[in-house]
Amino acid sequence: MATINKNKNIKTANTKAATANTQTAKANVQSATTATKTATKTAAAISAQMSLMDQIQQVEFTIYELILYLDTHPEDTFAIEQYNMSVNEHNALRAQYVKQYGPLMQGDPVNANTWTWGLSDFPWDY
Repeated sequence: MATINKNKNIKTANTKAATANTQTAKANVQSATTATKTATKTAAAISAQMSLMDQIQQVEFTIYELILYLDTHPEDTFAIEQYNMSVNEHNALRAQYVKQYGPLMQGDPVNANTWTWGLSDFPWDY
């Protein structure tokens, strides 16, 4: 009888240990899944921020090229129109960036009641 009780106790202990191991494994899988989802969201957010920064830089390049061109061709109305459109696009992209990610320069208005410059990562830190 003692042997039967001992075997039942061993089986019960083994079952409890197996259940605990299964629960731990499930928790580890859930934790890993959550970490992966968070990393994916973070990577997507950084990618979106970098994409917007690339757009801003491309428009800035266009503006600088048009400025150089207009220095030697000041009466080219098509170039003037392109310059004005590029400046408007640049302003819109910068405003979008500042609204979503924070200031690009110290003078960028984010909130008149707080000073946010330097509180978040700078765009060139990515």
